[in-house]
Amino acid sequence: MNEFRVYDIKNQEMLYNNFFLDQEGKLYKNNQENGLLEYCEKENYIIMHSIDREDISTMKIFEKDILRYETGYEFFVAFGEHTSFCPGDQMMTTNQGFVAVRFEDNKPDYSEVYPLSHVEYLAKVVGYYINGVTTYLPEDEVIVSSDIEAELQEALEKNNKNFMSYIMPSSVIECLDTKNTVVVDIKNEINGIERNKD
Repeated sequence: MNEFRVYDIKNQEMLYNNFFLDQEGKLYKNNQENGLLEYCEKENYIIMHSIDREDISTMKIFEKDILRYETGYEFFVAFGEHTSFCPGDQMMTTNQGFVAVRFEDNKPDYSEVYPLSHVEYLAKVVGYYINGVTTYLPEDEVIVSSDIEAELQEALEKNNKNFMSYIMPSSVIECLDTKNTVVVDIKNEINGIERNKD
């Protein structure tokens, strides 16, 4: 968990580059003019670690991000504990790490804490929540990564008559070629089910 971003409280901006953490957790900024590291007072910055996972658009996910699942529900990414029932052990277990906290009415609801499930396939970073302020990102960001679109197009060109199996990060994607229309549907969490339409 080495990657992180920094929120500059004074200038109210998110910064992704030129910051370093030492082994003691002290924050330093690379001065672009002289190339020297300058110590940063932590009360002026908020450090948010990466959870080492990406959303459906391949955007990296960090602490304090707001995730929106395909169901429309939003969750706040926090470091905390999640208690759940383990069917294998037949007992309640508590795990510590990054969790999804229900986000409603522009604030996290810590009475509803869940594991971060299927973020790569079902959730998108739509903003962040810092110091009681919600900031939403522009709505026109790409949801399906170009890599996935290219992979699907390549598969259609190679074998347009057979069933193909993919896990696609959107509700419904229709791809038309000269012989078939292939529908990819993972609504209701049915991942990678495809069928040829007649």
